[in-house]
Amino acid sequence: NIVDLEHCDTHQSIYTCLSRASTLKGTVIFRMCKHGIITGGLGSANDSKAGGLLSGYLKQEFRELEILNEITRLRWEGKLKPGVGGNTRSTLL
Repeated sequence: NIVDLEHCDTHQSIYTCLSRASTLKGTVIFRMCKHGIITGGLGSANDSKAGGLLSGYLKQEFRELEILNEITRLRWEGKLKPGVGGNTRSTLL
């Protein structure tokens, strides 16, 4: 799967391009996007050319994904407390 990221202007478009492949193996990035597209969302308000600040909703999404990742890790290792459980994101968080 050959991926051209040069014209991706948001992290969502990068994700969409990369999500077309089912595995990393065999995926070739033909042209990379601007570095600021990936890192710019974490920059300062003065760095609007690189993508600006992450919205509050996106920051919350990343925080929740980190929590879910930690729950998954603890469950896998058998260290998750018995009272923590649920089948959906909302019941876990």
